[in-house]
Amino acid sequence: MEKSSESSYAFTLSNRLQNPIPREKILSAPYIDFEYNAELINELLNCIRIENSVIIVASNLLNGLDSMKKWFKSEYNYQPISEKLIKVNL
Repeated sequence: MEKSSESSYAFTLSNRLQNPIPREKILSAPYIDFEYNAELINELLNCIRIENSVIIVASNLLNGLDSMKKWFKSEYNYQPISEKLIKVNL
C-alpha cells in the first residue's frame, strides 16, 4: 500500500466499512480475491462479445471526425463495427 496521510487512511477505511465486506478483511479486501469461481468467470467471459463491444481508437492522426465533446472540445466519431471485423473475431 502506498504511503498516505493518517486522515486519508482513516477516510479510506471508513468508506470500506460501508461495504458488505467481512470485518476481518477490511484491511486486505481491495488487495485479495475472496474465492476462485471458474463457473462465474466463464459466465462473465461468455458475455464479452464483439456485438456488444465498443472499440476505442485514439490518435492525433485520425481524420473525418464529425462530432465534438461539449466540455473538452475533443473530436470523435461513432461507427458500427464492420462485418468483416466481426467475422474475423467469431
